[in-house]
Amino acid sequence: MARSSLAGCGVGFLVAPGGFTQALKDLARRDAHQEPYVILLARAELEELIAASDRMAVLARLHVAATMGDASK
Repeated sequence: MARSSLAGCGVGFLVAPGGFTQALKDLARRDAHQEPYVILLARAELEELIAASDRMAVLARLHVAATMGDASK
């Protein structure tokens, strides 16, 4: 991922309602320990976020999953 283009930004979202390739998930997992943290939002995460009464809680959980290296969440 092109990290330098997001300089100064701590969190980024990559949205793909059709899902992500395993190669991209692996890349996100590999880079999960450094900023900017990239949160992958596939259809399930988007639907959960839209339906949630507490969207900040959902985003917080997704952020933790991304920073802990779990790119599938």
